[in-house]
This record gives sequence, C-alpha cells and structure tokens, in this order.
Amino acid sequence: MAMSELVGKGLYSAREAAHIIRVPANKLRRWMFGYQSKGVDYAGLWEREIREPGVISFHDLLELKLVHEFRQHGLSLPVIREAARIAREEFHTSYPFARQHFHTDGKRVFLEAAEQVNVHLVDVISKQYVMDKVYRPSFLASIDYSSLGDAERWYPMNDDHHPDKSIVLDPQRAFGKPILTESGVPTRVLYDAYRLNEPVEVIAANYAVTPEDVKQAVLYESRWQDAA
Repeated sequence: MAMSELVGKGLYSAREAAHIIRVPANKLRRWMFGYQSKGVDYAGLWEREIREPGVISFHDLLELKLVHEFRQHGLSLPVIREAARIAREEFHTSYPFARQHFHTDGKRVFLEAAEQVNVHLVDVISKQYVMDKVYRPSFLASIDYSSLGDAERWYPMNDDHHPDKSIVLDPQRAFGKPILTESGVPTRVLYDAYRLNEPVEVIAANYAVTPEDVKQAVLYESRWQDAA
C-alpha cells in the first residue's frame, strides 16, 4: 500500500496500540491478527482496513479498546466475534463497535449473538447490561463522530465528569499518535524530556507549549506506564 493511501487512517504497531488501550500485546495480536489453537486457525475479529503486516489503524484501535472493555465485563470471545459479524452486516461497516449509534442497538445484537453461540439463557440476560457499562456516557463523550456516526477522533482524557480535550488521537494528524490538541506536539516527546529530569518550564519553552501542557502530557503517559 502506498504511503499516500495510509494518510488519514492512523498507524500503530501492536505494541503502541497495546500501550494506548492498556492490554497485553499478545492478547491484542490474537484479537487483531488471529491465532491457531489445537490445529484450528481462528481469524481476527474483523477484517483490517490496512493490509500491511502488523499495522493497526485508528478504527482498529477503537474496536480493540471496546473489545477489551467487553472482555473486562465478562463477555466471551465467541459472543464478541458473533456480535461483530452480526453488526458488520447490519451497519455495513467493518468497524461497528465504534459507531456512534451502535450503543443503542448493542443489547439486541449481543443477545442475538449469545443465542447463536448457545450461551445459557441466564448468561444471555445478564450480558444485556454490559452495554450500559461499556458505553457509559464518559466513553461516548471522549469521541468525536462524523455526521454519519463514524468515529473521527478520540480524547482519552475527556469524560462527562472531567472535561479535558487537551490531548487527542486524530488519524488526520501525526498518524493518530497521542498529541497535544492545540500544538500537535507528541505527548511521548514531552514525557521523555520530563523523564530526563528537565524542568517543566524548560520543556515548555523548548517546545513552545505551556507548563500545563507538559503536565497534562506527563499525566497521560504516566497513566499508561503505571498500567503497563
């Protein structure tokens, strides 16, 4: 694929994506690229929009984030896989979980998926409530959507209780890497400077940002480091 075709899609390695969404890289690779178990090949949970080996797009990243949330709340991988298949067909998109309107139909989709894989009825009923937990207002508030309901950018520090759009992942900018929203400086660059014991004021002056910008970048990157 030509570089011009990759612009605007976001580009992440499995390690970068795992760092951003706080999930072990080996688990992320299984969800994204598939795996083999007892001589059986299992495909990834969806077809990637970038066919380059090992490359993950912005939409892949958000889908992986939501798969991680589903797994954290007890949904089995077979149910998630079937829900993805049903939703892809219904919404005519490879990335249904990250669509703005999916949360309104998600309970029904997961109920149908659970029935398709013969999950016990009690489990099916309980799993309907997973949608309320995963698609809580704080997560929905962190994403900007297009008029068609497609995810366009993600503000990982933003939620309903603590509005903060100082940091963004935008596939149209810096290949989707975490950056300061206003200046575009990568948060990792500021964090690495901070780890070298540079004073916050000096770092801010060197990159033409405010000391508060540096602190926000350090806070963001530190959260991910602490969770690693």
